[in-house]
Amino acid sequence: MLQPPAGYSGVGEPNVHFYDNKALLTFNDDRGNIFTSSSTDGVNWSTPQVVTSQPGAYGVFQSPLSAGNSVDASISLWNPYGTQLVTIENSDTKGLGGY
Repeated sequence: MLQPPAGYSGVGEPNVHFYDNKALLTFNDDRGNIFTSSSTDGVNWSTPQVVTSQPGAYGVFQSPLSAGNSVDASISLWNPYGTQLVTIENSDTKGLGGY
């Protein structure tokens, strides 16, 4: 089980996608920090990493067309209302394989 990152509050529901080599979580907190965590066995998860901060973010969703060593994601925003598109590449996304 993945625990919320220490020192952060209001962690939202994660968005989970399963790739050839890993499961990847993306999620946000109540301050707009965007996190990743990954697992190769579904039991042991990497320590959540902050990948970006976007004030007003209330959700982050992986594109099902992502794969390889990075993922494309959309960040839903409250104010200003809209969507920001980002590419996430870190140790959690390295070696994902195909979707």
